[in-house]
Amino acid sequence: MEQLELRAYTRDEISAITGIPQVYPSGSINKSFIGRVQERLENWHYECETPRGGNVIITKQPTTALDRLHEIMMRKLDFDKQVSPREFAAFMHFMMTVPKAMHMPVEERLSIINQRYKPVCLSKSTLERWVNSLEACDAILTDGTVRWKTEKMIDGSLVRTLPDGSDEAHEERRAYTERMHELFDEYRTKKDLSGKALSKAVFATLWEEFSYGYGRPTPVLQWNGFNMGPELYEELFLLVSEICKG
Repeated sequence: MEQLELRAYTRDEISAITGIPQVYPSGSINKSFIGRVQERLENWHYECETPRGGNVIITKQPTTALDRLHEIMMRKLDFDKQVSPREFAAFMHFMMTVPKAMHMPVEERLSIINQRYKPVCLSKSTLERWVNSLEACDAILTDGTVRWKTEKMIDGSLVRTLPDGSDEAHEERRAYTERMHELFDEYRTKKDLSGKALSKAVFATLWEEFSYGYGRPTPVLQWNGFNMGPELYEELFLLVSEICKG
């Protein structure tokens, strides 16, 4: 993403860049134009001078990786200035470098990020909000769904994996689904269960019989390179890599 240059910008130029109008659609003059421009440029980590009645002169650009990332977040990805660029860098670095990250359940994603990028500590709602924001600005797209398999191992630990397309995986899923429908019919009629109680009883039995289960459909995300552009994607990757390396 091109930074603002260290030079004077006319009011028309700076209005187009910042999105702050000099004149409102009603025809009234924006009397706080310069003040709002200064505030927005400061949020983007620039410094400027504004001679009375003259141009806006950029005197300092954002130079650190954190400030550059924060600028991109606000200018290109429509993030609010309160979003921590360091936390966002951890999220983006994980999404860009881990092959299965783009179709992991959010709980799995959250657990790994908080463990790998300490002291970063994100919440499930934060991750969901960031994914929604990236989708809203067309930086990522949703391309179908997958169901992850959770399996109980001999030592009692739980392992979550993404089933492959093998015949064995299809047969496991077919047997599980067939039994699930049988249990729903059986418990609904013989045990007079319904709603959450019915589902709880069915899946408890499935877990006892199979020692594995399938989660809810998880969206498969992909980067929208056409909209983001390879240059911006590469710049984001280099910035988040530098931040997370440090």
